[in-house]
Amino acid sequence: MLQNATDLRELVLNLTDLSSTSMRSLNLSSSLITLSLRETGLKGKLTDDILCLPNLQHLYLSGNFDLHGQLPDLSCTSASLTVLEISSCELQGPIPTSFSNLTHLTLLDLSDNYFIGSIPSSLLTLPRLTFLLLYNNHLSGQIPNVFHQSNRFQVLKLKNNNIQGELPSTFSNLQHLIDLDISLNKLEGPLPNKITGFPNLTAFMLTDNLLNGTIPSWCFSLPSLEYLDLSNNQFTGRIPAISSYSLLGLLLGGNKL
Repeated sequence: MLQNATDLRELVLNLTDLSSTSMRSLNLSSSLITLSLRETGLKGKLTDDILCLPNLQHLYLSGNFDLHGQLPDLSCTSASLTVLEISSCELQGPIPTSFSNLTHLTLLDLSDNYFIGSIPSSLLTLPRLTFLLLYNNHLSGQIPNVFHQSNRFQVLKLKNNNIQGELPSTFSNLQHLIDLDISLNKLEGPLPNKITGFPNLTAFMLTDNLLNGTIPSWCFSLPSLEYLDLSNNQFTGRIPAISSYSLLGLLLGGNKL
């Protein structure tokens, strides 16, 4: 398709009909920095030769419902990708542990697919990852307890999966976190009694889980919190005093308070 475009740096064909084109036939230039093919009707499987293009930094493939199969194991030991957006496709299978090779990633969006298995711990320790969107999949297992203070996460969305277990104790290390949504999962157990952190958290969403025990007071004293949704769990006891002046929305229905 692009045999002669050997110096092409940016290719944006969003909403162009490429339904007769397969991923393999694109013949992409190694000079590409940005490739955006959102909602183009692309067919086939995503191969690692695209993910490992030596200069590719931004890859947008969302909304291609005929893009199917599993994510490839990466043959490259390093890649230049900083943004990888492949939401709303037909991708399935586990998230490969080899994605830990994408050490420059700042945004990873795999939402609205059919991924299964656990979230690789190596994915959560990528040094630059800031936005991780894995909602609306079939992921299971526990959230790895591997968060540390060097993490840059600002947005972490794991909504509507089959994630189990308790919230990791290392969550409080996420000092840059703004938006946390783990609603519609199978989280259980109590929330940690003490959390020192979350100075920038504005949205804390844990609705429709199996969480129990009392709601700790720190939930109502986060300095930047605007929306707190703990509805449809199994919390008991009294609601602590609210000391957060930024709070705009509070949902606690469907508990035993």
